[in-house]
Amino acid sequence: MTAFFVVLSVALVILLVRQITLSDIRRLAGQLTAAQFLFLSGLYLLMAYCRGIRIGYVIQDGNHARMTSIAAMHAFLNHVLPFRLGELSLPFLIKAFTARGLASGSLSLVVIRLYDAVSIALLSVVSLLVVGSEFAPAARHAMWGASVFVVLVFLLAFRHLEFAITLFGRAACGCLRWAGTAGKNAAVRVEAAVQRMANDIRALDARQKYVFLPASSVAVTVVNYVLFYCTMVFMGIDIGFFKNMLASLGELITTFLPNTLGSFGTMEAGWAAGYMLCGVSKADAIATGFIMHGIILLSGLAISGCGLIYLLGDRRRTRSLKEP
Repeated sequence: MTAFFVVLSVALVILLVRQITLSDIRRLAGQLTAAQFLFLSGLYLLMAYCRGIRIGYVIQDGNHARMTSIAAMHAFLNHVLPFRLGELSLPFLIKAFTARGLASGSLSLVVIRLYDAVSIALLSVVSLLVVGSEFAPAARHAMWGASVFVVLVFLLAFRHLEFAITLFGRAACGCLRWAGTAGKNAAVRVEAAVQRMANDIRALDARQKYVFLPASSVAVTVVNYVLFYCTMVFMGIDIGFFKNMLASLGELITTFLPNTLGSFGTMEAGWAAGYMLCGVSKADAIATGFIMHGIILLSGLAISGCGLIYLLGDRRRTRSLKEP
């Protein structure tokens, strides 16, 4: 399976590159000014801030600078590390730079992805209400059905999240106990981690579950859509904000898919498919996907680098205060 996704990522990049020329990228990227790039980077920082607030709600940490730094590093690693290691980096970042452990970090990853899916689906419904009539009936009905289905499934999943995690933990422990002494020891650690995750779920009150987490998740998604829309407008492509939301769904969906080369290939393919379906020419849809990816990587590198410097300094200060 890993080999399949490696081949797929490479094949997608090669296929997309063959559909455009260097002049296509130069023509579009040349329209971006330094001020516009800084503005887009500011939006990326704002998105990291909203993500950080959301993580803070889950793990009960109110240090916004620390949470923003962790969120920025997680997002950047998700774009560059292979085998979905970037996605799995969040629990380790939380363990390394906060007082919470891997169990709390793992729970935060599950929770934010559930809320991501619901907020994207809900905003897709809003977009369809505004511009749905511009699409063919078959495509419109398919998008409506998919959006409603995602909302219902993920709301149901969150409603029974504690039960699902406990059930998975019991199954994993049962399998590990068949692996001898080492497996039994691992089962004890897994069982303890699952119990801590269940306790963290119960610790979330109604306001966190139904107000703060949904609001911060919608904020993350809206800022993301604004980032995509402004990038396209700055490059001379304006299909309208709500239609642009639907077009960029292709890119957002790829963040939930398995990949092996960071997000290379899959992100550009999803982006191009979405914008081509919304009327953008093939060359512009593909070229803007590569440019958008470059903006994300450059902004993410700068912001996560500053975040890492802050986190290391914060940890050093915390340790010095604990020393006698």
